[in-house]
Amino acid sequence: MIKQLLTLSAASTLVLALGMPVVAQASEQEHFREAVEEAIGPIVREDISKAIEETEHLVKQAAEIVAEAAHGFHDNEKLLLEITSSSTAQMLTQSPEELEESWAHGEAFNDKGFALDDFDHFSKVMAYYDMIVHPATAHSLLKAYQQNPDHSLLEQAREELGELLEHEESEEGEEGEEGAEHGKGH
Repeated sequence: MIKQLLTLSAASTLVLALGMPVVAQASEQEHFREAVEEAIGPIVREDISKAIEETEHLVKQAAEIVAEAAHGFHDNEKLLLEITSSSTAQMLTQSPEELEESWAHGEAFNDKGFALDDFDHFSKVMAYYDMIVHPATAHSLLKAYQQNPDHSLLEQAREELGELLEHEESEEGEEGEEGAEHGKGH
């Protein structure tokens, strides 16, 4: 229970750390926080159908936020966010292995002139990127769990959503340092 409360509190902070436009910030923060809460709860309760539904909702909601945020970036950062936010329908049909290959390893960008390693893993652009990729991976793991009820898949799905929170904590620690370097390891 305490872990859930900490997770939910940190999810609220994630949206603040991403620096969304002030006008849309309050509404989008609330909706995204609620979506994270709704996605975590059913995983913990092992309500798999509901968890799949909620992670799909989280991916779609994050895609809208990321598509809007892309306007504040330039060059490859903008392209990264545009490609990612426009690829959610594909992500939601991929297996965990396919998602890992395409998005975690960056093969989706092989012909785009950049690699994920070109971006600082804890940068703002990667925080936006991860807002989509981690919930999409959780969604895929939950669908895999339906076919093969291995509890390690549920734990991995919870960890994927937890990754959002880890990135948020790192983002807070590096506030002000951003922009100095975008060429180091993802």
